[in-house]
Amino acid sequence: MTTKAIPDDAIIADVLPTLNDREEYVRVVLGNLHECQKEHDTCSVRIGITGEGKAPYYRIDYTDTDGSMGLYDSYAGKIAGKGMDTHEDTWSSRSMSKDEVAELLGQIRKRK
Repeated sequence: MTTKAIPDDAIIADVLPTLNDREEYVRVVLGNLHECQKEHDTCSVRIGITGEGKAPYYRIDYTDTDGSMGLYDSYAGKIAGKGMDTHEDTWSSRSMSKDEVAELLGQIRKRK
């Protein structure tokens, strides 16, 4: 039996120990959340749970719309958009808000 590296309910804070570059990963996610919030009132981020947690894909859900979302590669940026098949079982069941991600980035930078 294979043990999953990322739990089904993981958020970014849970995978910090496995990230290749935690500060850069969280900074990029926060930047994309900031950009999305310019167009959408509220957005949140969920991570993919099928990998090893080194640089998980993430998706930003726009909660003020009809379920639209952006799908992002770890560092490369947006790779897909509205109307895509997202295989719901490959995403964490929990999410983080932009403010929570910003707080997490602040904590990472304090530890340096």
